[in-house]
Amino acid sequence: MIAAVLPGLVMVASGAACLGGAVAAKNRIGIAAATVMLLAMLDLITLQLVPAPVWALLLVAAALALGARLRVGAPAVTSKARVSAGTGLRRAVMVASAVSYVAMAWLVMTHSHASSGTALISGEDHLAHPGHTGGVAEMPSAAAALVVGVLIAVHVALFVASLRSGRRLLALEAGAMAAMLLAMLVPILFS
Repeated sequence: MIAAVLPGLVMVASGAACLGGAVAAKNRIGIAAATVMLLAMLDLITLQLVPAPVWALLLVAAALALGARLRVGAPAVTSKARVSAGTGLRRAVMVASAVSYVAMAWLVMTHSHASSGTALISGEDHLAHPGHTGGVAEMPSAAAALVVGVLIAVHVALFVASLRSGRRLLALEAGAMAAMLLAMLVPILFS
């Protein structure tokens, strides 16, 4: 039973950590994105009031908002000016987080809205819905899982780099995103 509940608890704790980090950083777009993520995880593992495709769309919208913020906030780089290592690390964490929101959207689509919150959509479920037109949830599982695994590794590397440079909020963001993706991926790998 603990094994079935643990991923959900990690998902919620990671979402809360990301939200806390965004609040501490006073990042309004980050706060909005992390709020969507936390609410999606809470709903996914508890009441399942909102359909998974709606959460997936909201997570992709959050990714786009984070990406747009990166573009708008991009520093002007000339031949004489360079981006500092700290700024580069911050941008790397933000880019990885934005991409991770898209990965979370796919992972949300693979979770069914069963009462336990840990059951997954199986091939039999797809056969039971012949009118299903496909989409994100039907990406090749091995390739998608590999992409998520690479994102987890990137976040872990950014977590270590952030800790080494004394950037605790960045470490919190990178570590929480790695834990979130891992907690969402593990049930898929063992289904």
